[in-house]
Amino acid sequence: MKHAYRVKHAERRMTENATMKRLQATTIAALALTAGLHGGLAQAARALDVPPPTPAAVLNAPKPDTATQADDRSSLRQGVVRDVSADRAWVYVNGTWLRIAEGSTQLFRQGRAVHASALSKGQLLRFTLAPGAADRTTLGVVYVP
Repeated sequence: MKHAYRVKHAERRMTENATMKRLQATTIAALALTAGLHGGLAQAARALDVPPPTPAAVLNAPKPDTATQADDRSSLRQGVVRDVSADRAWVYVNGTWLRIAEGSTQLFRQGRAVHASALSKGQLLRFTLAPGAADRTTLGVVYVP
């Protein structure tokens, strides 16, 4: 009886394996057909009646202003306050002393405006640099979670 069970179990396993292989082959064929019908997985679209630009037109195209591209002052940064000056006008974050400009730097904690005296060592900050600040060390907006 044990032998008959083993044979039947082995036959069932072989049938399951064959079914899985057929399924995998069918899936691969369907994917290949779909990719072939669409002309590949990724295509660039362009109008048929407009010729592509000439190499000279691409090379002589106006270059974007690198100063504008390099201006990342509005990006939100994150850091930990490592030190605070005695007059609370400067904080040391990410290896740089950043200036808290009286009247222009805005500090917030939990959605409410706070004073610079709320900053202390070890606090996590999210901040931006002030727009138009030539020194790139003046804080714009500071969020204290």
